[in-house]
Amino acid sequence: LMSKQQSSQNGFGGQHAVVIGASMAGLLASRVLSDHFEQVTVIERDSLPQEIQPRKGVPQGRHVHILLHKGASIMQDLFPDLFPALIQDGSIPIDTVADFHWYNFGAWKPRFKSGITFYSQSRPLLEGHVRERVAARSNVRFLAACDVVKLCANEDATRITGVQVRHREGEPHEEVLSADLVVDASGRGSQTPQWLAALGYEKVEESTIKVDVGYATRLYRRPDHSNF
Repeated sequence: LMSKQQSSQNGFGGQHAVVIGASMAGLLASRVLSDHFEQVTVIERDSLPQEIQPRKGVPQGRHVHILLHKGASIMQDLFPDLFPALIQDGSIPIDTVADFHWYNFGAWKPRFKSGITFYSQSRPLLEGHVRERVAARSNVRFLAACDVVKLCANEDATRITGVQVRHREGEPHEEVLSADLVVDASGRGSQTPQWLAALGYEKVEESTIKVDVGYATRLYRRPDHSNF
């Protein structure tokens, strides 16, 4: 998070915030920022589909997806009508203990009502509903099929003043977007360390946590005689 963070009478806020990436992180950040800034611009390099389908920038979007309890709680606060709409479109609320059959270390785990709810739906379905609600806010706009070329700074590089972008739809062209706050939510392909280095900032300190776990998913049709 890089910025000239202006203070207003109400504290944190300003005229214009730019969010790089219409990821789940970018969408939620944009929703929060829309309460504090007069205008929020979300820049996404993908063309954003009107229908529910995976997109190139979310390669994990085709995997089985579960929204965990804390994430659901935060989204419920930000979008009160989200989960009724998701359930209507096929999302399944799941009690994390009672509704799961867990087989681990040679035994089936006990099942009971926990009151902790997960929501199972595809990533594109969840993202599509959240993006629709963010886009409906009057002070949020999306620039799709648009690349951030670099960060912009003031003359002595003491603060970030905006971003330079390249539009790829229609007639390609570049422009500078001035901003009081720039949030990078572009994921692991982030260019922020290189952009900051180009402005003369020291190398960004990075922490790496190796999980060394991979997974694969597959869709099955449940047999009619199944008790699960």
